[in-house]
Amino acid sequence: MAAPIKSTLLLAVVLFTFVTGAGTIGAQDAVAPRVTSDAIVTSSDLEALEDRLLGAVYRAEAQHLPPEPYQQTPLIYDGAVVAVEHGGHSFLLTTAAWLVNSTDIVLVTDKDRRIALEITELDERNNLAFLQPRSADDIDLDPVPLADHTPDLVYAVLSPRTPYQQLVTANVQPVEGDFYWASTLAASNGYPVFDGAGRLVALHAQRSPTQPATRGQAIGWPAMVAVLEPSEDTARARTPDGDAAVPGEHGLRPSNLPSTLRPSSGSVRVTRT
Repeated sequence: MAAPIKSTLLLAVVLFTFVTGAGTIGAQDAVAPRVTSDAIVTSSDLEALEDRLLGAVYRAEAQHLPPEPYQQTPLIYDGAVVAVEHGGHSFLLTTAAWLVNSTDIVLVTDKDRRIALEITELDERNNLAFLQPRSADDIDLDPVPLADHTPDLVYAVLSPRTPYQQLVTANVQPVEGDFYWASTLAASNGYPVFDGAGRLVALHAQRSPTQPATRGQAIGWPAMVAVLEPSEDTARARTPDGDAAVPGEHGLRPSNLPSTLRPSSGSVRVTRT
C-alpha cells in the first residue's frame, strides 16, 4: 500500500500548478510534442496512480571502483529503473551515464532484497540503458507504456518502498536546440516521470548545471521512441571494437528485445558517439 498522502495539501498544490501553469519552463522544440491538460485532481486517483507506479519503478544501486592508484573502496551510486512495455516487448530502462564502468548493478525491493541486474544495451550517445535480471528471480513488475504526448503535469514516485516515499508533481518541457528537456524536479540517475495515465514521459538524467537544487534535465519520450524505432537513414555508429554498424543498427531493434522480462543472455551492446 502506498504511503499516506496529505490529500488536502496535495490537491491544493496540484490545482494551483494546473490552473496557474506554475513551473512551466523552457521553449518548445522544433517538432514539439502535443501538450495536453490531463492532471489528476482527486486524492483517490492520486493514490491509485501511486500504487500502479510502484509496480514499475524500483530503486537501483550501481557499484563503481575508483581509478588506480586510489584505494579500491566501492562507491555506490543511487538511481532508479522503470519497467517498460513497448511494441510487445518489456525491459528495464534507465539512463546510461551513471552505469558506465559500473562493476555491479542491483534492483532493490521493498524488503531490501537485492536482485542483480545486467545491462543488455548501453546507448551512451542517447544516454539510455536497457537491463534485465541476471537470474530468474521472482520480481513483481508491472511494465508501463511510453507516453505519446507531453502533459502539463507529470508525476514521480520518489524514494519508492522506503519510509521517505512520496508522490510529487513536476513539469517537463522540451528546450529548443537541446537534447535534454527542462524539468522542475531536481532528480537524476534515471528517475522517471509519468502522465496521469501512468505512461512514461521522461527519465531524469542529471540536475541542472545552473540550478541544481531546484531543476533537472530529462530525456523525453520522443528520444526513447527514436532509439526503439530507429529510422533507416540514421547516421552510422561504431561498435566498441571499432567496426562500423549498419545504418540504424545503433538503435535498439525490436528483435533485440525479449517478449517478457527474463534473465539476460549476457551479451552487451554499447553505442557511443
